Amino acid sequence: MKEIIGVDLDGTLLNIAEAEMKLLSNYNIYDYPTDWGFKDYPYEVRQLLYKMFKTPEIMCDLDPFPGVTNKVNEWKSKGYDLIVITARDKEIEQETKKFVWELFQLPCIVLNSHDKKQAFLYTGINCWIDDNPENVIIAKNMGILSILISNITTPYNWHVRNKVNWVEALTDIKL
Repeated sequence: MKEIIGVDLDGTLLNIAEAEMKLLSNYNIYDYPTDWGFKDYPYEVRQLLYKMFKTPEIMCDLDPFPGVTNKVNEWKSKGYDLIVITARDKEIEQETKKFVWELFQLPCIVLNSHDKKQAFLYTGINCWIDDNPENVIIAKNMGILSILISNITTPYNWHVRNKVNWVEALTDIKL
């Protein structure tokens, strides 16, 4: 059976935390989000973050984490098929797909939803890599090898580290 690796985009391949922290620092907020919905932040700040996620000039200018492009190329050279599955907004779907292709030469599915279970079934992935704890647990419960990216920038997922496989960076994964 062909090995298919599904991988999340923001917080997994790309450093979205840098853009978030840049915005947050304008409001004297210097801590990484501890909640997926940014509930710890004032309403105005949350709205600006949500607007940022729909802004292609920001979202399609994020940098890959160090070493990620080399790791993606390594896996492709070993014969793995990779597919990016992201919860990005449909408003920036075309820009996102073009951006992902230019960076990694990978196909990309834009879901406009954080629930990726249907995409897991549709794509037939054997491995799922994400910073979203809920999707890592869903994949694990579906019998899919799942790996959580969990580090200093992701305190919103630390509470599940004892329940899943986790690494600090995609480059730490050995397949």
